[in-house]
Amino acid sequence: MFPPGTSILWENNHEGIIIQEGNHSEDFISYSEVIEVLTTDFYMNIKLFVGPIINNQKKAPEFYHWIKKCYHLTKRHNYDVLHYIEAIPYLFLHDITDEEQNMISDSLLSDVKEDEELLKTVRVFLESNSNTTLAAKKMYMHRNSLQYRVDKFIEKTGIDVKQFEGAIAIYLCLIMRTKW
Repeated sequence: MFPPGTSILWENNHEGIIIQEGNHSEDFISYSEVIEVLTTDFYMNIKLFVGPIINNQKKAPEFYHWIKKCYHLTKRHNYDVLHYIEAIPYLFLHDITDEEQNMISDSLLSDVKEDEELLKTVRVFLESNSNTTLAAKKMYMHRNSLQYRVDKFIEKTGIDVKQFEGAIAIYLCLIMRTKW
């Protein structure tokens, strides 16, 4: 059901964490299908929380505890599969610490956090209701250049800011960054 190099850590008799080692971007897993198989074969009620890819192994223990907290903060919401990017708005409903806000920022923007111009472009794009022409005018640039930057952001982060879930998560993250 899962690609090689996948481990399951059981927290207790009904909660566990699936850890995939390496880059499995080419190994697409339909978590909805996994739930369907387990539900029909074993008559289990299952919820899955899919965390982000962690590139910095030194921060893995921190991220492990953070992802567990994210799951516990969002598990009362009605979902079968919830990806980390979709959970971000729910996390803001809770009182999270500055360190946890940094954890969100690090997990979403780790590959682009030093590129302030790119972050500004994405923020203006989102504040312009994802209207490329309007955002380009606000930034005094050609719309194709702006589109190229937005596509570059999507490619580097893997988060599609043209879709609602990605847009709201990144926008909240960018707003949060400006208060520091």
